[in-house]
Order: sequence, then C-alpha cells, then structure tokens
Amino acid sequence: MSNSAGPLYPGDPSSLGDYRVRERLGRGGMGTVYLAEAPSGRNVAIKLIHPHLADDEDFRRRFAREVEAARRVARFSTAGVIDAELGGEPLYIASEYIAGPNLFRAVREGGPMSGGTLDSLAMGVAAALTAIHGSGVIHRDLKPANVLLSPVGPKVIDFGIARALDDASGAITRSSQLMGTPSYMASELILGEQATAAADVFAWGCLVTFAGTGKAPFDAPTVPAVLHNISSGEPHLDGLDPGLLELVRSTLDKDPRNRPTSPQLLARLTGQEEPEEAEVQRTISASWTPTVHRPPQHAPSTATPRIAPPPPSSPAEQTPSHPSGLRRTLLVAGSGAGALLLAGTLGLVLLGGDPGPPQKTISLYGSDFATDPGWGDNTYDEDEDPYATGYVPGEGLMLAYDPSEKNDPWTGAAWDPPLVDDGDLPDRLLVSTDAQVVEGYGYLTFGLRCVNSYYPPGTDPEDRNAETDHHVSYTAHVRADGAEATLSKKATDLDETEELAAGDVPEFRPYPAVTGEESGRGEEPVNNLKLACEFHSDGDDGVPTAEISFWVNDRIAVTAEDSKPVPEEYVDGVLVRKHPILYDRGQSNDPLRILYESYHLHEIRD
Repeated sequence: MSNSAGPLYPGDPSSLGDYRVRERLGRGGMGTVYLAEAPSGRNVAIKLIHPHLADDEDFRRRFAREVEAARRVARFSTAGVIDAELGGEPLYIASEYIAGPNLFRAVREGGPMSGGTLDSLAMGVAAALTAIHGSGVIHRDLKPANVLLSPVGPKVIDFGIARALDDASGAITRSSQLMGTPSYMASELILGEQATAAADVFAWGCLVTFAGTGKAPFDAPTVPAVLHNISSGEPHLDGLDPGLLELVRSTLDKDPRNRPTSPQLLARLTGQEEPEEAEVQRTISASWTPTVHRPPQHAPSTATPRIAPPPPSSPAEQTPSHPSGLRRTLLVAGSGAGALLLAGTLGLVLLGGDPGPPQKTISLYGSDFATDPGWGDNTYDEDEDPYATGYVPGEGLMLAYDPSEKNDPWTGAAWDPPLVDDGDLPDRLLVSTDAQVVEGYGYLTFGLRCVNSYYPPGTDPEDRNAETDHHVSYTAHVRADGAEATLSKKATDLDETEELAAGDVPEFRPYPAVTGEESGRGEEPVNNLKLACEFHSDGDDGVPTAEISFWVNDRIAVTAEDSKPVPEEYVDGVLVRKHPILYDRGQSNDPLRILYESYHLHEIRD
C-alpha cells in the first residue's frame, strides 16, 4: 500500500473515536487505511478493520493481543502504534503517519536503488527488525508494500498484526493470504511451519534484492513456480550490489537455523557489534536520498501524484498516420494473465499529473447489454449452471469459471464480441467497460486488452500461419481486491509475458464478493475501466510506437510507452485488431464470476 492520499468514498467514516478522518490511503486484506487528524492536530494513519473480521470473536482476541505486543516495539525505523480501539465498535488501530511512497511503488516507478540509498534501506529495515524482534514480536508479512520511504529513512509498518489472521494453531491457512505475497515467504512457511524471526530475516533478503534489482530472488510467472523456487531453487541475485551479495545470500538459506539474526544483520551492516540507535539513524539519514511524497495538506487532495502520461505533444506530433499498405479490420480489449517480469524495449512514464481519460472521442461501437449484443449463443442461467459463461438478459455478459474443472490447463478465459467494422479502424482507440466481481477472490485479475495481429503483405487474415504471423497484445488488468493495476505485453517474438508497469488503484470500489460482505448480482459497486491504445507512426522508419494508458473510475492507474511494438518487416503488412473480454484466475481452482455491464469502443480525436 502506498501512502498516497485520495478523497473519501461514500460510506467512509468521517471520524473514528477522537480522530477526524480526512483522506483514504489504501485498502488491504485486513482493512481500509485512512489519513486522520488527532485532537492535537497530529497526522495519524488509521487502519479500520473489515467488518467480517471484526465480527469474529477469535480474530478480535488475537488482534488485541498482537496490537498490545506491537505497542511495545521501539520506534527504531518503524511506524509506531499510537492508539487502538480493541473492545468496542468499530475495530481500528492508529499508527504514526509516514509521508512517503512504499518501496514497491518507488522501485516500480523509479527503478532499483543503488549506492548509499540501497545501503540505508537495508540498514533501516534491519534496524526495524531488530527492534521488532527485541520486543518479542515477529513481523510475519515483511514485503515492499510494508516499507514506507520517509524523508529520513525507511519505516516498517504492519509488524506482527498479520498473525491475527491466522488460526489458533498459528499456521498460515488462508489461501488468499498465501497467494497474495508469495515472493517474500520463507521456505519453512510453505511447509506449514510456524513463523519465527528467521522468516522475517528471509523476507529481508528478498526485499533488499527487490530494492536493488527490481525483482524478488525467487520470482516466476506463476505462484506455484514461485513457491517451488523458494522451496528448492537457488535465488537469482544478478545485479545486486556486490557489497550486499553475500549477506543477502546468507539470509536466503533454506534452513532457518543457518540464517543470521536481525541483530547480526545490523552488526554486519554497521560494522559495530552493538550499534547505538542514534548512530544507526545518523548513518541512514546521511546517505538516504529517495524521492518522497510531500505530506498532504489539511484539505483533501484532488490530484495526488500518480503514474501519468508525458506532457501533450504538439498537434502535428499527435496526428496519427497509417503505415502504407496496412489494412485495419478490428480492435481487441479484455483482461489477462499478469506474469511478474520486467519489460525490455518499453520505457515506463513516471510521475506527473493525474489526467483523466480522453474527452474528445467518437463512438464506434457500444452496448449496455439491455438486449443481447450477439457476442455468442449462450444465455446465462444461474439456476441451471451458475458457472457457464453467457449473456445475462438485461444485465451484461457473465464470464465464469467452473470449479469442478480441476484439470483445466488455462489460467484465463476470453469471449469475443462481434466484428465492429470490416474497414479501416483508427490508430488511437479508447475502450471502456463497467465490471462487477460477483464471486471471486483478491488475486483474481480482470480488465481490458488491445491486440494487433500482423500478417505479411498480401496475406488473407483468414489464412493464418503461426510461422509467419506476428501478434502483440497490451493487457491492463486490476486485482479484484483493488491492490494493484498492471500493464503487460505479450508478443510472438517474446519468450515470456513482460510486465510494463504497475501502480496503485486510486479510486477502486471494493467488491463485497471479495471482501466477504453480502451482495447481489447487478448491485453496486461496479468499477469502470478505460484503456487507451494509441499507435503513432511518425518515425523515420515508419515503425509505429505505442502509448498505453489505463484508468479505473476515471483516475489514472498506469501508463507506458513501447518504442517498437512491431518488427519492421511487418509494417507494410496486413493488420487485424480484435477486442475480447477476459479474466485471469491466478492459478486457482476457486469459483469466479465477473459481470461486464457495458462495453464501448471510441476513436480518440485531438
């Protein structure tokens, strides 16, 4: 979770206890976090626990126990616990507010850390673990999203609280929690063993590797592959600062008994057997130079810094030109799988303003699904088969996964709409849909995709040849719990899916089907998704460039540019565009149903 504040949603509280709630900071598996003001005028971060958890008496007892333990932790590179409501309603915890982005967002947007900043990050998190473990607490969920980058150094948050989600035996049993952040789980946790301080040290090694290289040491395209790598594979540490390499490697030992303790980590990093807290803090601050967010003002922000497109170019530069000989027939949009890999030829556009989607557009195709749009011949009947994809009369298109199909090899599914136009389609297109998760889980992803299929000059698109055709697709997808939005690219000449960009979802409306609250099909909330795929062909070689932007509820989530979306030899070939809607189930056999309630295709005009 980033510490980027946004306006409150309808239904958000205006106060919690004596604290005046001002802005929304984010949402996680345990609760929603708000920026609030204490009676003294001090800013605090308040986590309001989800009602379905707060209603569980066992959870409340575990939560109270862990909060009291967290209160004992010295504020040594941590965001200290200030206050909590443990017995009444609603259930919440108030912590020190840290003005700064989280480590995950900072690395995804600004690239890996190096030099003194990386050393300070490693030292600061080790100092935080030393304080946490010294108070008898285990963090249990150390990951980049739980490290905030303050103006004076890294601050670790949410320490120990994850244990409240466990069952009485202390073992991690919630599949959604296991699947949420697998890349930072120690090998013994995968085997069902209890978390110890050694598991936090393992997570430290993974976190420092991510900070220094841009990827965790056991990353893989799928969750099962990540868990396999952690259990039996060697860590990938290529590119990590040599000064940290051996220390990090020692923390990733499969046997927790062979890992250093957090005080030993801190001693190795400082060169002192028992470093003083003040000296460690001075050392961290002396070389700490990350870009951090300014603290919010007392009025709610209306345009917080996000990942955003570059400044508009001149009108001449924005005018699209079609490569000679290209025949356009269709555009594709939908959601898809998100393998956590880095882009090669694509440049990520970083912080800027917070522009809305294009306003000057011309409608090319649209349906609110009041009548059957003819996308297929299936009519959805919940009583007959709730997991059969089909048209829901008067409501929308239901994409579903049947949990009985245990051997289904596909991680996702698609449904093609009818042809929009058999003639030329423009190079600058905006696709929009309203979607509701009727049944699902947090790491389920869905969204929109644009796909271009290129064929050699003179080829009939109906005569497809896998050896000569070239396909490229850009997928914008959002997690069903709103935790993240990503852009990814898949192409014929790429061995693996490339993740192009990742970012927060500023205005996501939580789905009751995911949070555990009651809801009916077709009821609020829904989320509106918009994807702009713009291809510009103003280069000297005629090869187009691609600009891809993704909005959730008209707030920018991620954007990216691709300098070479198609090989030169296909520029004068035949181009076909399509637009299915899709989902990615994330290597899960849990049931899912997504209702797409509208679909519109627009040409973007200057």
